[in-house]
Amino acid sequence: MVNFESDFSEFLHSLEKAQKLSELTKLIENYFKNQFEMKIILTSIINSLREQLVLDLSDKLPRLAKLIPETFYRHIARIIKKAVKITNNVEIIVGKKEKDTLQAVIEHTKILEYRELTPAIVNFIAISEKDSFLLIVKTEFFKKYNAFLKILSEIFGKGKELLLNLFNDTENRLWTQLELALVNRVDVSPPIREILPIIHASMHINDIYARLDFIEHQIKVHNLATRIWKFPEIIKEKLRYFITNLPKLDPMVVISQVLAEITTGKATLRDLYSIILMLKTRVQEIESLIYHGLYPSTYVIEMLSEGADPLKSLKQIRESLVGAEILWSPELSLFELLGIEEIEQLDEDLILNWIKSEIEKMTSFDRTTLMERFPESLENLIKFGIYLALSRISTAGDVKKLVARYILSMEKRLRNHPIPLLSIVLKSLNKFEEIDIGIAVYAQRILEIHGPVSYLVILDNLLKGKKPLCVALDILLSNRKSIINRKIIATAMKNSDVLYEINASLQKISSVLRPRGVTAPLPWELTIKFEEKVKDWVKLALKYFNDAGIPPRFELISLYRCVEHIPKLYNQRELLEDQPIKVLLDYNRKIVESQYHLENLSLRIRRLCDGCFPKMISNLKELLDQFKQSFESAWELKLIENYSNIIRNSQFDLKMTSDVTTLIKNILSNKNRKVVLLVIDGLRFDDFHTKLKKAFISLGFNMIEEKQLLSLLPSITQISRRAIFSAEKPPSVLILHPGKILNYSYPPEDRLLNKIFNGRTLYLSGPIGIIATNIKIKASSMELSKADLIAIVLSELEKAAHGAAEGFLARITRDYASEIARIGRLAVDLFRRSTGKEVYLIVTSDHGLEKFTRLCEVNIYDLIKRFRKNNLLDLVHDPYISNRFAIIPFFNEETMENAIHMVRKSFNREILMLPLKELHVENVTLKMKESDIWDLVDARKVAIIFIHGKKRFRISRIKYKNVVYHGGLLPVETIVPFGVFKSK
Repeated sequence: MVNFESDFSEFLHSLEKAQKLSELTKLIENYFKNQFEMKIILTSIINSLREQLVLDLSDKLPRLAKLIPETFYRHIARIIKKAVKITNNVEIIVGKKEKDTLQAVIEHTKILEYRELTPAIVNFIAISEKDSFLLIVKTEFFKKYNAFLKILSEIFGKGKELLLNLFNDTENRLWTQLELALVNRVDVSPPIREILPIIHASMHINDIYARLDFIEHQIKVHNLATRIWKFPEIIKEKLRYFITNLPKLDPMVVISQVLAEITTGKATLRDLYSIILMLKTRVQEIESLIYHGLYPSTYVIEMLSEGADPLKSLKQIRESLVGAEILWSPELSLFELLGIEEIEQLDEDLILNWIKSEIEKMTSFDRTTLMERFPESLENLIKFGIYLALSRISTAGDVKKLVARYILSMEKRLRNHPIPLLSIVLKSLNKFEEIDIGIAVYAQRILEIHGPVSYLVILDNLLKGKKPLCVALDILLSNRKSIINRKIIATAMKNSDVLYEINASLQKISSVLRPRGVTAPLPWELTIKFEEKVKDWVKLALKYFNDAGIPPRFELISLYRCVEHIPKLYNQRELLEDQPIKVLLDYNRKIVESQYHLENLSLRIRRLCDGCFPKMISNLKELLDQFKQSFESAWELKLIENYSNIIRNSQFDLKMTSDVTTLIKNILSNKNRKVVLLVIDGLRFDDFHTKLKKAFISLGFNMIEEKQLLSLLPSITQISRRAIFSAEKPPSVLILHPGKILNYSYPPEDRLLNKIFNGRTLYLSGPIGIIATNIKIKASSMELSKADLIAIVLSELEKAAHGAAEGFLARITRDYASEIARIGRLAVDLFRRSTGKEVYLIVTSDHGLEKFTRLCEVNIYDLIKRFRKNNLLDLVHDPYISNRFAIIPFFNEETMENAIHMVRKSFNREILMLPLKELHVENVTLKMKESDIWDLVDARKVAIIFIHGKKRFRISRIKYKNVVYHGGLLPVETIVPFGVFKSK
């Protein structure tokens, strides 16, 4: 406890003379210099008063109470009063924190005059109530939020008090009460329909100043400050007159009429509950009814005043109840509600007696409680009204049905929601289309992920007359952890029409507002550049769908599959040249998968946004292209560097096309197995991995193994495909032309295969149609029944037969992939029936294909002329020049090394030249000069030239634009697929 000095009166005298807050601060610092904590608290109050619009003393004053005796409370009050007087233009608000209703808050909150300030502060310090607050508020605060203050004043009578209570509401209890109070009045005040979603959206802003700024701005944008907010007096008079005359009417007839009108949609659940209340309400309680939104519509008042036939009403109710049970069973059960065993027992008398018995249950009640929550004794009658309201939803879509079933399943939890709120939702389910309900539901996810501005854009553009519905649905579905709530929202997010409309609306703010997450996804959410956080956004979106038990949209899955590898690809990109070749193969697979999913995503997104191309899609494409270029550059050098080791070392954990027969033998080691080998000439790994594999799976195959094999170099059919059937690694003779070769002959592929498998093979080659016919012809032959292996070869020329331009031969279409899969399915089925054994399907290729439209800067013919001019070339044989590589014979090994040195010095970045013997080839076939005879040439004096990158040699004056080539070092040419499938 502080021991004050005897000259405190001198301090008080000096206090009265102070004219500025700085003077006041200096006085406090001098006098309380030995009471550190007290000095800090008092100077903090003064400084805050200078800097802040609203100063909350609720925590500071009780702390002071612990430091000083009670006799000094009034002196502390004088210090604060002096500071307030110096500041000028301030108001002091005292009240109770976090009361249950807005009415209670207003009743317990008051504005103090200066003369009342001293005793109020003394009392506040003395009591130190935890649920009380004392605020010093500058008038600038009220000026800043003048529009919102005016609206609160007109609706609730005490604007300043309510605004400050809302400012001080740290747990959103009063904000929730404000929201519900607006929901209650929404039917009789068009302006409330506009401000309700603004208040609702603002509650997702945590900083109170930012929240109030948002509300004030939106009020001005929507020009709401000039509207009339008071409850119409003419409606109040109608209600008074109706309550006065209601005792003259038969309660059963009144209730029956309202229930009957609910079946037509002209009356609502709120009308039903309001009439029940008014049967036992005094005229003096009309203000409380209005506050809680429990007043019937003008239509119902006039309808009841005219009278109606009760029997007709009961008949109408009966028919609707039967229809409702048919629509909503098992959630809706008349047996449980009315206590009947069969629908045939349901007649008008039973309904009338049941209603009467339910009304009689409510013999006594607390009127205050009734206004806020319907009593348990009326629960059955409220459900009865809900059933009738839902009986009209005969053409409900998925979202409508889920919302309706959610309400039916609430049981006891129904009483947690105000009747006006339930009434709005039920009325909307009847009145609005599926797309409107879907947008209203989806808007909740937009609010949660992208914030209030995006949310209001959707409401302003798409739900102009349906804003109360959107807010009511969000309150109803506010439990974010509930599976059914998530399921409803996830279902709305899967609706393409809803997605399209919301995206079109949000595109209007794309230039001023960035997305803050991913939902379905929307194309608008992909308008930003790809960043690391996008992957986390997508994972959260997927989790939302998975938690709800709803399969995510295809676009969301594609987006995740596209971005999941991006961070790792980015990190490995700079280290590719130092990675082993196996790591490079995995890098290639990630690029292939990402590009495939990006392609699928692009197609879907275009449909959702009228063909536009969001920035993130373009950005991802650029990133993947960069990764691919880096990989291709590293791959060319890494392949040449490791090629010899791969060829020689059988333990090296990489397989080549020459290993296919060994892999087949491993399967055939089990005598109960047979194999169909499908070799597709020119099949790229990416096409297999993303298209052909899926085609086989769709026809009932399971993939049990997948590898990336390496093509032999150069990656041409004559060497790589023969390696598949001969198991040569590599062949001793590199055959460049199938023509006549001096002193050498080579067997065809079928004979090579027969030699390895002891003649127990069936070899088929040709177009798909001919192969299909031949397989069927062989189906019952002895040749097939005795075979262990069927080998089928499909040439890339077959693709052209399906109408594709030659330039598209590089990529197979999904239709062509399906045809290939059907051939595989046919061969496996016939082989299994013929042999009675389990048949495995192996799919592979010899090399890949690509379009190479750019020309190499090195003119290969000029280079050869340069070799010839320097007397380096072989004088007997011509060089072999293809679009992707060239093979040059030299006079001897020494002249070849000179040529290689010259090329590396001058053209190292454009071409790669190395001795052919480094590819482990012993001889190569080359054409003899001025003849059509091909000769075997010793590979030790022959060099091979590869082109770096995606270029080709110009070997013709004709400008080919859409021609595919192969034979080089790029991954697309040298990495081939190998897949093993087993029929399910």
